[in-house]
Amino acid sequence: MQHLYALANPVNVEGQQRFGIRGEKMLGTSIYDLRKLAKGVRDHELAAKL
Repeated sequence: MQHLYALANPVNVEGQQRFGIRGEKMLGTSIYDLRKLAKGVRDHELAAKL
């Protein structure tokens, strides 16, 4: 989870909000970074948190 928070990008959050994407816990992480991170996840509990 710490790696995910390290990838947070407030500039992306602003861009997402311009397109009507809203949420309480937005990190602004790009889908490309999320896919790279997901490939390394082999822990089902962690996967459920993501």
